[in-house]
Amino acid sequence: QNVEKTTKQRIVTLESEHKRELDVLEESKGSLVEFLKSERQEKNDVMDEKTSLARALEDLQLEADNIIHNLKMSQTDLEKCKKEKLIESDQREEFVKKITILSDEKFQMESDCRDTTEKLAKLELEKEELNKKMKKTNNKGV
Repeated sequence: QNVEKTTKQRIVTLESEHKRELDVLEESKGSLVEFLKSERQEKNDVMDEKTSLARALEDLQLEADNIIHNLKMSQTDLEKCKKEKLIESDQREEFVKKITILSDEKFQMESDCRDTTEKLAKLELEKEELNKKMKKTNNKGV
């Protein structure tokens, strides 16, 4: 009976130890499952962050490409404006030269006109004097 009692106690002790070990294993399993869930969530969060950063990088790259394009267009427009400014400056110089020439010609024409007016006035005076002399001569001869 003693052996049987000891064996029963041993069985009860072993069953109790087995139950404690199963409880510990169940608790460890629960902890591991929670840890696994946490790790999966962390992995998902990291992947979401990676995706978000990749999108943000794409957006920034697109924005940078647009800025570069706009800069190139602005540079092209600036070069075009510089060329147009040079052309307009050359045209302005030509116009100033033409205006100067026309002003000189106008001055010369006005001077010639004054000279012609003075000569005409002198001729008119001479004509009147000749007419007077002719009248006097005609009056004397009559």
